[in-house]
Amino acid sequence: MKLRLLTAWTALGCAAAPLHAQLQNGQQPDFVLPDINPDSVRNTTRPPRPDLSPRHYRQQISAYYFSQEYCPTCQAQFTQLQGLSNALKGTTDLPIVITGIHLLGGPQDPAMFEGKSLSWVRENATHRPWQSWRVPVSSRPGQEIRWLDLGIVDENNRFVAVQNFTETPITNPTNYNRLRNTLVAAASIADSDIDGIPDRWELDQTAAAGTPGNLAALGTLTPAASGTPGLLAYAFSMPLAENRISHLPVVSTAMLGSQTFLQMQYRRRLGLEGERLGYLPKRSANGAGWTHLAADWTETAAVNPFDRSGTEIVTLRRTAPITGGRELIRLRINAF
Repeated sequence: MKLRLLTAWTALGCAAAPLHAQLQNGQQPDFVLPDINPDSVRNTTRPPRPDLSPRHYRQQISAYYFSQEYCPTCQAQFTQLQGLSNALKGTTDLPIVITGIHLLGGPQDPAMFEGKSLSWVRENATHRPWQSWRVPVSSRPGQEIRWLDLGIVDENNRFVAVQNFTETPITNPTNYNRLRNTLVAAASIADSDIDGIPDRWELDQTAAAGTPGNLAALGTLTPAASGTPGLLAYAFSMPLAENRISHLPVVSTAMLGSQTFLQMQYRRRLGLEGERLGYLPKRSANGAGWTHLAADWTETAAVNPFDRSGTEIVTLRRTAPITGGRELIRLRINAF
């Protein structure tokens, strides 16, 4: 049997900007701290991803709760954040991830995160987001982080909003709904030129290519410099300036007992974006007629690699084993 994958591809890397440039455009400084909650999504993923960085959540919306573990009020607010996270899961265009950050030197109390799936990190002498992050709002001349802040950043780690739980505790339903609405708005995408590619991603990519503000520069069928149509580049989270081979769909075989099965692995956008883009595996015996039937495929894995791509790595296996002959497969992005 000949195996063939028909698709298009491209790719790009991301270098961290200098601290002064990050603060100028609202992008928050990076940090790397271990997630100490053994029950967090990161630590229960296989393989686990205990080291946490805001850069892991590029292409997603992330929020950071600045608090201390020993404080009963802080614990109550974090419990509310867990409930909000549960309520929003799978309901927004882009995923929303909430992380708690314990101030260096504060008394420690695992009760803060026990039984929760949200990540919790503790500052150390090297990584001090309480000191380095800034909140660019007019009411804060120093733009400093305050006790019980929830700082929200976008898919490029740029400041979106802050809500302080001392001033507006989310144990109050009105304040809870205010925060919910802020997060949902941040995680919503717009596609004003109706080409299947969200405006913010398209603007970032065209700016990198020297044509800032040009929403028509990619277009659904316009190949990027690497030859990849813009919509496929977005669907597989492959920015346009660099070839990232690991993001390409691949075809292989898997043995189950004495039978051999054809399988496909590819990147799928997290959140409702994955559903909107409609990743459809198709097969053909001769390349002339292609069919997609849900019953032809079984999803055997969907793993978040936490690698700043905003995707999960999906493995699909053909339902029927290989019996001989030839079969061609391809993946269609069905955004329209």
